[in-house]
Amino acid sequence: PIGNRLSYLIEPEITGSKLSPKGELGKLIGYNDELRSYRILSDNGLIIDTKSVQFLDHPQNSGNPADDEILTVLDDDSRLNTSPASDPVDVDDYETAIEESSDTDESDSSDSKSDSTTEDESEVANTLVPEPRILRDRTSK
Repeated sequence: PIGNRLSYLIEPEITGSKLSPKGELGKLIGYNDELRSYRILSDNGLIIDTKSVQFLDHPQNSGNPADDEILTVLDDDSRLNTSPASDPVDVDDYETAIEESSDTDESDSSDSKSDSTTEDESEVANTLVPEPRILRDRTSK
């Protein structure tokens, strides 16, 4: 499983490195399907992709989970609202209120639409007209 301790083989880069250590310890952080290799986080902070891996014995839990494995679920009773609605709303009153608000919205929106379209048209016209450039005679210097 991910997070297990393991040892991995260090490929020697320098010839004549017979006395240098052959492997190091790290933690498994993933598997690369494309390369068919393990992704390892070494103890010195490097991330290494290698196939040469020796898995160490998985430590048995002593009954005490680590702090990062503890999950506490608390019930929040304040979010539950069990009180019934105070007054039921009559459907006829609701429909008339919607009709009145839509009539006022239509008259306001038609005025604002005509103003916004003229502003939009003038803005588009201004952006389409290229700005004039002044050409200087370079030979006068």
